[in-house]
Amino acid sequence: MGGSIADLIRDTSFDGVMVAIGENCSRRRIQRTLIERGHSIHTLKHPQSIHSPRSTLGLGSVAIAGSVVNPEACVGDGVILNTLCSVGHGCSVGDYAQLAPGVNLGGSCTIETGAFLGIGAKVVPLITVKEWSVVGAGAVVLEDVPPRTFVAGVPARVIRELNPEELPSRAAEIE
Repeated sequence: MGGSIADLIRDTSFDGVMVAIGENCSRRRIQRTLIERGHSIHTLKHPQSIHSPRSTLGLGSVAIAGSVVNPEACVGDGVILNTLCSVGHGCSVGDYAQLAPGVNLGGSCTIETGAFLGIGAKVVPLITVKEWSVVGAGAVVLEDVPPRTFVAGVPARVIRELNPEELPSRAAEIE
């Protein structure tokens, strides 16, 4: 379908929609608007993704080929699980977070709302990545990541706090 987001919101000629915008805050805003307008939101699992029957995948989330979600893991709404990422047992991935290709989460990690983990990032068990934080590509996270910060390196360390203008677009919408 061509057109604008506003056109999509007004259109009622389809059975459901999947919001696959890579920028977390925009994906959240658009998905929430569609829900408010009565649209059905679909959750997509590629046939070559693997999900334990004892895991959950939230409304409007997408699991790309090769992604793995282990037992007792809970993946929130609007999450992107990209190619070859793995979510360890007992993990919690918050709404509108994104795991880039090759991300690995050890058991019982918590990834909070809107967090973005870059390509190949690794998070050891029992670690929390707080809301709207960014973990750089290839980082190895050994300690909890504060909210709204950018961490990178091996081991990961705080590079800096994110300024409001550096947060996902429409940062004023972040709760």
